[in-house]
Amino acid sequence: MFEQSRIDDNSIPKTNLIERGINSAPEHKSALQRPSLPQTDQNLPLPDLTLISDAQPATCPPSPVYNRLIDRALRRMYDPASLGNVDVIRNKYNCQIKNVDDAIKYADEAVHESGDHYNDVLPPKEATAQKEAWKGEITGIGVTLGKLPEENPTEKGPVRVESVVAGAPAEKHDLRKGDIITHVDGESLDLFTYDETVGKIRGPVDKTVTITLTRDGKPQDVTLERAPVEIANLEERRLDGNIGYVRLYNFTQEDTVEDVKKALEKHKDADSYIIDLRNNPGGIFQNGYKLAALFLDSGTLLKTRERTDSDPSQPTYLTETYKLTDKEIVVESEDETSHDKDSYTEKREPDIINKPFIVLVNGGSASSSEIFIGAIKASKEGLIMGSKTYGKGIGQSIFTNMPGGSSLQVTAFRIFTPDGHWAGDAQKNRIGITPDMVIDNPDGATLGSADDKQLEEAKKYLHALTMKQ
Repeated sequence: MFEQSRIDDNSIPKTNLIERGINSAPEHKSALQRPSLPQTDQNLPLPDLTLISDAQPATCPPSPVYNRLIDRALRRMYDPASLGNVDVIRNKYNCQIKNVDDAIKYADEAVHESGDHYNDVLPPKEATAQKEAWKGEITGIGVTLGKLPEENPTEKGPVRVESVVAGAPAEKHDLRKGDIITHVDGESLDLFTYDETVGKIRGPVDKTVTITLTRDGKPQDVTLERAPVEIANLEERRLDGNIGYVRLYNFTQEDTVEDVKKALEKHKDADSYIIDLRNNPGGIFQNGYKLAALFLDSGTLLKTRERTDSDPSQPTYLTETYKLTDKEIVVESEDETSHDKDSYTEKREPDIINKPFIVLVNGGSASSSEIFIGAIKASKEGLIMGSKTYGKGIGQSIFTNMPGGSSLQVTAFRIFTPDGHWAGDAQKNRIGITPDMVIDNPDGATLGSADDKQLEEAKKYLHALTMKQ
């Protein structure tokens, strides 16, 4: 157990996908995902199509595909009032919708009217790519990307290469960690969000993409042929001082917890550990708290408040508390309307770390990362070091196999640390989690380099601690 401390010297301070779903994730859920997700919507009844606004001409009938997507969003969105008048939003695009593709396009525009950019309707191609990403299988050039600036990973702008996959097109064309990508196929990334940039770089096998990158202040164009790529979601190595180091890029892949477990077991003879979650945008909701079980014996992991399937005019909510015991994870729930209580259990991973460890965080650590960080900080079993986290205390439910092969993602719940702290909505209310020991990296420092003050301070702290033992 660490003695919590703080350095008051300018305090220290991601890659993306969907969560409870990145961001992801838009954080894998891009958003955060619930234990029951992803869900399918194939068996839902068609919506009642009789509610047609008087303002709609008779020549513009409602679209069953559009209305199914909108009705599902309205019944699960955390704040359905953010979409305004229900009848208006259901019939707003009747005259523009001519086919299924139109219905999906305008349903996406409709859910964006909530002002929450995590609400999304993905067309078939993007929905398929999302499923592949959960399995770590994508078609692209073979790089892990981080957003610039790190503190605002949802804003438009350039991206930085965080790692290059061995044998992938990026390695063959000499892309390197630290390269800054400013354009894709001639288009400036100042026009695109992180997720839009990722979508532009990925694409069909054997099709080319041209990226403009800056290295040492010099721009250059590189044309690469896309190929199937299996993305590793972590790196591990032994640092000086017999420190086991694991950097996790995201929580998106389904086997994230197992991958980290294997990495830790590989370094089981280390004297201490550093878990690096800097620039980790999150991913699948469950991965955040299940990973914490590798480091903790027992205790509360997190709390949530989730919108349940209900009429948008009278939304209902469920609160859940996730507790870790020596044998399992117990989830206790209470319906806020009926006050009915229930519980269920989930399998837990064994507590395999009983040595000192530090979790490195910064302004790019979001979503599932913040679930893990909150659980560790509350337990006082490890030390959180770095700068304040991003502030994404919300999660998205993802519904797959929607009409036309689309996928629906809506913000459906809020996430709280064991002591009830809310990290924020990832937008106007970004509160974040303050580390136990706050240290800032110098501007422009590359993670893992000699300028990485956060990593160097973590190594010094652990070395001094283990020398005393």
